[in-house]
Amino acid sequence: MFKSQKPKKNKCCMWLRGVLFGGILATLLTSLFIPKSGIQLRKKLLRVKTSGTKKGRALLRNSKHHTREFAEQTKTLAKNISKEIQDFTQSIIDESRRD
Repeated sequence: MFKSQKPKKNKCCMWLRGVLFGGILATLLTSLFIPKSGIQLRKKLLRVKTSGTKKGRALLRNSKHHTREFAEQTKTLAKNISKEIQDFTQSIIDESRRD
């Protein structure tokens, strides 16, 4: 009697999408784990993975180095500022004694 006003979606080709996705997934898995055909692909993936870790290690090492240098510069800056403050207070004391 009453029909719904929403249009129905055509799902006639859903199986095709599943077949294509499954085929791509199966091809990828077989190329990775079959001993002779997947060797080059596995080497490439391993190379990409290790190069990323090497870059990460270098970045971490550089950041540690930069942090250490920043800490040293901050320490010397603090020493210089405290010395300037001491010199300033000493000069004010000397001027007040002269008067």
